[in-house]
Amino acid sequence: MTLINKLLLITISSLVVLNYNAQSSDWNLYRSVDGVELFTMKTNCKPQKGGFDRDIILLKVINTNSVIKSISWREQLWYNNKCVTCNSNSTEYIREFNVLANSQLIGECEGFDHPHLVLFVQFTDKDYQSQNIQVLTKFELLDLKIE
Repeated sequence: MTLINKLLLITISSLVVLNYNAQSSDWNLYRSVDGVELFTMKTNCKPQKGGFDRDIILLKVINTNSVIKSISWREQLWYNNKCVTCNSNSTEYIREFNVLANSQLIGECEGFDHPHLVLFVQFTDKDYQSQNIQVLTKFELLDLKIE
């Protein structure tokens, strides 16, 4: 391997590490209970499989315990400063799942693997048109249970 190739490889590796660190520092601790940590991160999603660009809040759940943990909560969501789920009895806003011992689950832009770890904020696509723009202005994860 030539010196130029080695320098190029080191530079690219450094950029990947820096990019990873920048992304990981965007996570904010939401709550920590009994060895389970919940983090949030707001990000812009440009779907690869169609749909409008959007802002979302990703959730990351880390189980630092040596046993599986069952986690549940009820989402309260405020759009345009109005709580749209506060008086709802719908199970649509209840999240229940397990996290393996010493592992983590992370919401994704596409949201297919862990849709329960993604909160919709707003559409940001220039092609999205609506007379009734809805923006997530607040959220709470209530009745958090870790067993």
